[in-house]
Amino acid sequence: MSTLVTNELFAQPGRGDDVANLLLEILGESLQHDGCQTIRILRDQDDPDHVTGLTQWTERHNFEDYLARRTERGFTDTFEAMLTRPFVIHYYDEAYFGEGIVARQSAQPSEYVTSAKRHQGDRAGQLRPGGGAQAAVA
Repeated sequence: MSTLVTNELFAQPGRGDDVANLLLEILGESLQHDGCQTIRILRDQDDPDHVTGLTQWTERHNFEDYLARRTERGFTDTFEAMLTRPFVIHYYDEAYFGEGIVARQSAQPSEYVTSAKRHQGDRAGQLRPGGGAQAAVA
């Protein structure tokens, strides 16, 4: 089972962009680390100086190894110089994951529109009220 990790970074006032940009700079290398499955960088809508990394790893030790490597290379010190407190890290097992109606609907119409345009010439896919897709007749 995968491990989800949140790493909260509380930047000094006005340094949220610096923290987020540094995370984005190292993103490519981070995604290549052994066991890394996904990375999301999140910004708090009410506090732009609160940045969170939401990551998924094959196993917990993969993130711990990654963080140790980053610490050895000086990145932890670089981040902590911009923060008001140390990282806040939490490890989670996923108990449930489900997609809501918007996620399920948004995938179908875009696939339909692409297919409709490719196979029906001037016809295009349109959303019906209440969801789903139907072809518009020219």
